[in-house]
Amino acid sequence: MVPLMTANAQPSETLLRERPEVPEGPYVVAGVRRAGQAAVDALCSLAGSGQVIAIDPGVAGVPRRVRRALDAAGVRAHLGSDGDVPDLSSARTLVKSPGISFDAPLVRLARRRGLAVIDELELGWRMSRTPMVAVTGTRGKTTVAGLAAAVLAASGRAVALAGNTDLGPSLSAVADGLD
Repeated sequence: MVPLMTANAQPSETLLRERPEVPEGPYVVAGVRRAGQAAVDALCSLAGSGQVIAIDPGVAGVPRRVRRALDAAGVRAHLGSDGDVPDLSSARTLVKSPGISFDAPLVRLARRRGLAVIDELELGWRMSRTPMVAVTGTRGKTTVAGLAAAVLAASGRAVALAGNTDLGPSLSAVADGLD
């Protein structure tokens, strides 16, 4: 564990809690754009391609190179409309891309079926044991994250800027290299 310091605390008084493990597979990854592709790759490394199904309702928006990469990796892909929801009976966990709402039909179906549902960012967070700084909000996240990374790097820390930002890769794409 890494000590978490507050103004009045000693390192031994306050420790970060252990992160939970990645939920068990088989896995369904909803959305195969940038974050979804990173989640597919991370889960294939973690559990093997036979444990990963990729789903994206926007088949027209999925580039051919992505479809070929999924095929080459041995990942089953279901690319079709929202109304054409595949059988989820073999899955235990759904990893959704940031652009997919927690109210999306596929996510609601997964919850009704008892699947663990996490976001790609949470997958990356669970896969890494490195301390992280998270930035949330409506406006200015990319700027604040970039500035925080610059300050940490200037102080001599090894920094990776990742997440749902234009300045770096998805978190699950770099999670293994952060430890």
